[in-house]
Amino acid sequence: MNKVIRPKTNCDWIDATNNGMHLVLSGEVEGLVQELIRIVADENDQSLWVQIYVNEAIIQIPYQIVKHMVEASIEGVHSES
Repeated sequence: MNKVIRPKTNCDWIDATNNGMHLVLSGEVEGLVQELIRIVADENDQSLWVQIYVNEAIIQIPYQIVKHMVEASIEGVHSES
């Protein structure tokens, strides 16, 4: 079973020079502050994307899909107990 970590988190606006403004969720994991999630805007149409890092890859998921998932989880997600 994978270890569950619930880090102390912080949300910050980042002025990414020449890349606009980003919103970054970071967390302290084992004493190190690490970026967990970044919200970015597409430079062509300003659509929002949720960006995560997996191994060496940058994964971008449409913000609207993540927003819908979070909203749906309020009613449907529950633990076994």
